[in-house]
Amino acid sequence: MKDTDMQQEWKKGEIVGYVQPPELSCPVPQGEPMWHVLLTTHTGASALAGLIGKGFRCYGPTVQKRVIRRGRRVEESRDMFPGYVLADLRPGVHDFKRARSAPGVRDFLRKEDGSPSILKTALVDAMRARERDLFERYRMKYGKSGQRAEFEMGQQVMVSEGPFASFFAKVEALDDKGRVQLLIDIFGRKTPAWLDGDQVEAA
Repeated sequence: MKDTDMQQEWKKGEIVGYVQPPELSCPVPQGEPMWHVLLTTHTGASALAGLIGKGFRCYGPTVQKRVIRRGRRVEESRDMFPGYVLADLRPGVHDFKRARSAPGVRDFLRKEDGSPSILKTALVDAMRARERDLFERYRMKYGKSGQRAEFEMGQQVMVSEGPFASFFAKVEALDDKGRVQLLIDIFGRKTPAWLDGDQVEAA
């Protein structure tokens, strides 16, 4: 039997080839971007897919969340600004009607005079920085695998969600359901409370 007749076995993480990404059908001119705000019909992901499919350069910041679906905790990527995405469109270069007709796009966010709203590059850069910061905080809280961080008895922590958010506390007990019993320091008074582990992060 020839080697070519044998089935190739791949190893996890092995690089087996390279797929050339599709070229943008719309040009990306040099110079500072002009980030136009687009209103979406449903989710930012559908609008981004529609714009990318038409070759436009676009951006929609997201945040990672852990939610309960059918009794199980799952990870979801949610829009940071639901109902809006950004597209870099230049007058005289890009077809604005083509961008507005992309699947998932409803219209431009417009100013009082009817012209499309444009965000400054510095503001978009700040959005990107905020998105990275939130992702790093999420990864530090749950780990690279997205699993809940493990806590230890006596560990100093901070409540990140709920009515006790931003208060410091000490871990008093743990249960097999992922809950944590804390002694929360509320204005110098120690208050016991059971919280879900997702509401707590290392101090």
